[in-house]
Amino acid sequence: MFQIALNRLRAVHFQYLGFGFFWAVSFTVLSGFIPIRSTPSYALYSFAQQWLIGVIPLLGACVYRDRMCSLPRFCVPAAGLFLSASVFLFAAFAFMGVDVVVLPLLAALCAGIASGLFFLQWQVFYASTGESLAAICIPTSAVLSVAIHLLMGRIPWIPVTLVILGVILPVLAVWSLAHSLAEIEHYEAVPFTGVVVRTTISELWKPVFCVAALGFVWHLVAAVVTTSQSGLVSFSLGGFAIAALLIVLLELFFPRGFDVLRIYQILFPLIAGVLLIATFMGGALNSALVGVLMFGFEVMNLLLLMVVASYPSRKGLSPMLVYGICVVPTFISMALGTMVGQALGPLAAQDFTYFIGVLFACVYALSMVLLLISHTRQQSLISEAASTSSRASEDGVALDEDAPDYDDRALDLAGKKGLSPREVEVMVLLARGHSIASISRRLFISENTTRGHTKAIYRKLDVHSRQGLIDLVDPVGK
Repeated sequence: MFQIALNRLRAVHFQYLGFGFFWAVSFTVLSGFIPIRSTPSYALYSFAQQWLIGVIPLLGACVYRDRMCSLPRFCVPAAGLFLSASVFLFAAFAFMGVDVVVLPLLAALCAGIASGLFFLQWQVFYASTGESLAAICIPTSAVLSVAIHLLMGRIPWIPVTLVILGVILPVLAVWSLAHSLAEIEHYEAVPFTGVVVRTTISELWKPVFCVAALGFVWHLVAAVVTTSQSGLVSFSLGGFAIAALLIVLLELFFPRGFDVLRIYQILFPLIAGVLLIATFMGGALNSALVGVLMFGFEVMNLLLLMVVASYPSRKGLSPMLVYGICVVPTFISMALGTMVGQALGPLAAQDFTYFIGVLFACVYALSMVLLLISHTRQQSLISEAASTSSRASEDGVALDEDAPDYDDRALDLAGKKGLSPREVEVMVLLARGHSIASISRRLFISENTTRGHTKAIYRKLDVHSRQGLIDLVDPVGK
């Protein structure tokens, strides 16, 4: 088990974690400067940014839906430029005393555009690199962002902090994204149609609904409760870090993965219990309450990101389309939660009974989500069984026992055509009927690498398909 985990870690290159640089900038700007969080300009920025980071990626996915699996090349440096602009515009109204209402909105707009460009392009990379590698890279990037944020907190001088946030980290984010995208092998995607959208929604709406519900409750409670800003940030940061570390460990040592809906059923008693306990503590656990809610949301959200990363390549869909359909609703639900919480906050602060009612309403809402997904659990189990059967066949378990032994002929052919040792391994598995994903899991390489080896094999053997390879290896059809 430890050797398998080590092999999976070896496949992770440093640039694959570059999404953590973007996350670190966003997280530090939103939560790292506590003294300014009570100003009207910051409130306007935060409100606009929450909506724009949800709406702009959706618009980008729709605008570039016909490109299927890639954005124009200028989008990589543009993402870094907009990220830098958002930091310095933020600094203008937060630290330089520029009292212009439009500045927070411009900063939020730049942050939203940067988010859309980074989100969509990293989604293309994760979808192309394969489920196994994405399952490690996504939560590890989250851990990296927390580590960077903690280091930023030890820098006392604001100008140095702004240079790091506005120049160094955006440059690193662009560098890592460009190098990661340069390695991928694009696949042919199914055309964007209404049927494709409806099918995707019908298959993924339940995990999206669970994550969106948790995001709504988390932001609603965070806006309603009264607590110190430092305590709120500490517990939120702790919840985010623990969630990311937990997912990394689970994915390393349990590579079969976890069902998002089952994880929600496990998390619900924990979250509901903390909500109920908080009603009897008179606000003493408010910071911990927000931290637990963020922990539950981030566990579910990271699992959803992994599903969204693996689903497009398995179904042959556009990664950006799937991201827009499945992840954007969670951003919008969080923005709605903040709006509702800010509307209820003054009443809850004046009347503790009203505050208790809000928490009980949150428990009720989450229990309704649990009831809904439990009611449809039988259908999910049938789908899961079919998926397991498909995975078993994909891994070669269900192949006909009388399938021809290609190995000797494949090795002899490989020697004549000058295939590398790794290409030989890939060729043998291809000839035995394994999929790209199955070969990647068996050889502990990314799906990008497997696709690259496959193209090289076809080129060297002068064939154009798997069937052509099989016919070449087994010309008599034995």
